[in-house]
Amino acid sequence: MQRKVALYFNIVKKAVIIYLTKKRRKKMFGIGMPELIVILVIVLIIFGAQRLPEIGAGIGKGIRNFKKALSEEKDENKEV
Repeated sequence: MQRKVALYFNIVKKAVIIYLTKKRRKKMFGIGMPELIVILVIVLIIFGAQRLPEIGAGIGKGIRNFKKALSEEKDENKEV
């Protein structure tokens, strides 16, 4: 348990250092790097490191299916 906490802490620490050393970029959807780090830490605490790949794969499949449905709809509109 302590190893996981130490690993999470190191990841957050590195992300903060990278954020502070780089120039500020435009925020995507009004969410900056500190907010993303907090969200990532909360997700890691809730789901754990073992479930994150499964969650990521599920989100990726959902986005892929959404894009596929949009492109199929465009193709149908072109045919009509």
